[in-house]
Amino acid sequence: ARITRLCFEEILKARVSIDMQLQQNGNADIPNGISQYDFRATCNIFKIYCNAKNFYLPSHLDIISHCTSQDILAPLFRYYLPDLFNVKISFDMPMQIIEDED
Repeated sequence: ARITRLCFEEILKARVSIDMQLQQNGNADIPNGISQYDFRATCNIFKIYCNAKNFYLPSHLDIISHCTSQDILAPLFRYYLPDLFNVKISFDMPMQIIEDED
């Protein structure tokens, strides 16, 4: 539904913003200016939306491109993109490199 998509987009923006702040602060577990409760709540709400398969839209790719968090990227690459393109993930990473015998 439209409201669900709008809510997810706002949660995604908040989650990516948190990730970007963590990147800037290096070793911090929680970004400056946010309580531990709000940090956990935002992360958990994001996970709830992902678990309910309220996934990304192509318009979200620009937002996602700024993050490094496994919590944000894993649902995109493990679930959303394979589902979008109807592709089964059938290989493990890293992929084996086959060298010529010449």
